[in-house]
Amino acid sequence: MGRLKRPKTTIPTRKPALSRREQVEEFLHDWGRLVIPLGVLAVLAGLRYLGVLDDTGLGFTISVLFLVVSTGAAAWLVWREPFPRWVRGVLAAAGVLVLGGAFVPLVQTAYPGAPAFQQVVSQGTKGVPIGSEVSGFHHLEVYAHSLAGRPDVRGAQGRYHLKVAGQDVEGSFSDMMRSVRAGRRGSRAVEQKHLMEIHTVTLPEGEKTLDVIRVDSSIGPDLQVSLFPVAVPPAFATVLLVLAVGMGLFLDARFPGQTERWRLTPWFAMVAAYVAIFESAYERGAVTNAAVWSTVFGTAVGFTVGWLLTVVARKIATRLRS
Repeated sequence: MGRLKRPKTTIPTRKPALSRREQVEEFLHDWGRLVIPLGVLAVLAGLRYLGVLDDTGLGFTISVLFLVVSTGAAAWLVWREPFPRWVRGVLAAAGVLVLGGAFVPLVQTAYPGAPAFQQVVSQGTKGVPIGSEVSGFHHLEVYAHSLAGRPDVRGAQGRYHLKVAGQDVEGSFSDMMRSVRAGRRGSRAVEQKHLMEIHTVTLPEGEKTLDVIRVDSSIGPDLQVSLFPVAVPPAFATVLLVLAVGMGLFLDARFPGQTERWRLTPWFAMVAAYVAIFESAYERGAVTNAAVWSTVFGTAVGFTVGWLLTVVARKIATRLRS
């Protein structure tokens, strides 16, 4: 009889110990993408339920988290890829631009402080003095004072026309019912209010007045007009965000290998899109709603536009090199 062959035994080899950076990346890849967002949402919901955060506080917190995550993602990509050291300086400069172009305007919008001027006006109001000390860039907040105090009104819609220091300011308010889907076959009516609008005005020095040209009876008779000083004018904030996006485009075009999988420009473009959508959708008492929709559409629009810009920038860089 032949000798029985013993099965070969393999000695298991130990995996090399992972570094702290590799442990973090492994966690983010396996669980972090799910656990961290759900944990943040649970904490925010708990703080709202306990009354720690009101509507403005919750909406502002969501906005800050969006800015931190977007710029932090760009910083993470630069940290984990083999970029030259000067790239970190460029990224730090882009972070400063985001701070001035996004964070400061969000603070000005959500927490404007005490108004420099506030007055309840109605149809026919003329020559309301604003004051010589109120000058420069300001947010003009127009609030439907009478319409907001009539909770039983449905279907109201109307326009207003003001003249502030010789500048025409027009807009509209509404309290409408619209139909939305409820389940597969049903629908229900929900109330959609639009009771506040914010305009940007530049007030000259010296005496100036506020005149009411038109207030439709359906939204009147009273409107509340307030002026809040602005530290960073919207046009200047837009320039800062455009520069931040431009820095991302430069790095994506200069280092196509390091940014082939994850690019830098979309993260800065998401910030710019978020700020634009938030300021257009913002209303007091509905800040959380504006922050949520800005997160959804800012992510989709900003990331898509940013990615397309990188495609164009890389093609231009390729032609210049050749």
